[in-house]
Amino acid sequence: MEFLAKLHPLVIHFPIALLFFYILLEVSNIFINKDYLRNVSLFVLLLGVIGGVVAVLTGNQSLQMLEQNSNITRLHIRYINNHEYFATITLWYFFVILIVKIYLLKKKNYKQIFRYLFVIFVIGGGIILYQASKLGGKLVYSFGIGTDLLK
Repeated sequence: MEFLAKLHPLVIHFPIALLFFYILLEVSNIFINKDYLRNVSLFVLLLGVIGGVVAVLTGNQSLQMLEQNSNITRLHIRYINNHEYFATITLWYFFVILIVKIYLLKKKNYKQIFRYLFVIFVIGGGIILYQASKLGGKLVYSFGIGTDLLK
């Protein structure tokens, strides 16, 4: 499983970029009411959620590898747990948005009010995503987690 743990730094940037791009698409949907934009945003959201699942799974494997490392302190563990918490909340949050969006599009009930509500909710998701990303960056750049500094 060490292979999966080493994949985390490689795969994590894709769902982050896709989900932030999805937020931009959803905001654009307020101004440009086109079917193709809704379809593209749905596809980007789907890819972001799938990538998020892979990122969370590889992150969990990384955590298991780190727990075997004797150089990990309580401070490291606290930051890792916070990062894991925000990453998991982000994944579930965008998964629920995906399900609701699919439902509304399938029912052809994607009215103007829903577009505004989606923007509010996805910006909230962006804040959670930013917090998870910021904590992950701190783990790498401040503490050296996942680098050769802790080996």
